[in-house]
Amino acid sequence: MRELDRLAKDLAILDRGIAETTLDDPAIRRLLTITGVNLAVAAGLMAAIGDGSHSIFRPRTGPPPAAPAARRPGRGHGGRQRSWRVGSR
Repeated sequence: MRELDRLAKDLAILDRGIAETTLDDPAIRRLLTITGVNLAVAAGLMAAIGDGSHSIFRPRTGPPPAAPAARRPGRGHGGRQRSWRVGSR
């Protein structure tokens, strides 16, 4: 029982530290408006996702990426000949 009390105190200290460092962030405040999202979840999401500046959905600047090399028709993965007839292998 003492161990659980000690862990509860440690968690309270950590929660206070998270609150002190994150509550000023507008993105955290927006996340807190979502039902079921508490401060720990919001802080974890921001740590994992960040501010979104690296999003794959944002338009890129510069030249487009190179097109992938075309595969030979009729070839599956591993270079095996693919049969297009039903029931044959």
